[in-house]
Parts: sequence; structure tokens; C-alpha cells
Amino acid sequence: MNHLDPDLKRLMKWAQRAPDTSASEAPFGFSTRVVARWHPEESPTLLAAWQRAVTFAGWVSGLIIIVGVAFFLTQQQPVSTADNFVATYQVLAKSIAP
Repeated sequence: MNHLDPDLKRLMKWAQRAPDTSASEAPFGFSTRVVARWHPEESPTLLAAWQRAVTFAGWVSGLIIIVGVAFFLTQQQPVSTADNFVATYQVLAKSIAP
């Protein structure tokens, strides 16, 4: 009932014959790569903190502008027609007959 792929069986046999890697030393060049990628924890300078704050403020400002434009574009604009003279009539009525 064991119908494994022949390639898989071959790989499993190779894995059984693999040398023991439980040696106490790291592979050649491993420590060099670890040291090369290690960066000490640096405290941020005043200039770096200021740049981070200005960048954050810029992103927030841009987001507020985009939300404001989106809100403005979703508002219903009143349709003005040629015979809509209510505002003009009100101005004339108040200035002629106070």
C-alpha cells in the first residue's frame, strides 16, 4: 500500500545517508555574514527625529487634503437655471423698499 514516488524514495534514502551536522561549530563564513548584517542600536539624533516628524506631518496633511477633496466632490451641487433670480430679487427688494 506504500505507493511513493520513486524520486521521493531516492531523496529519502539520500537524507538518511547525510552526514551528521550536529557539530558545535558554525558553517564556514557564517559568522562573517552575521557580523556584516549586525547594526548596533543607535539612539536617534535630533535631526533624524525632526525629519521623521516632518515626514509624518506631510503624510497626514496629504491625507487630510485627499479626504477633503473627496468630500467636496461627493457634495450635491445645486443646479442653477436662467430663471433663478431669487437672490437678485431679494437684494433689490431690500434696497428699494427698506
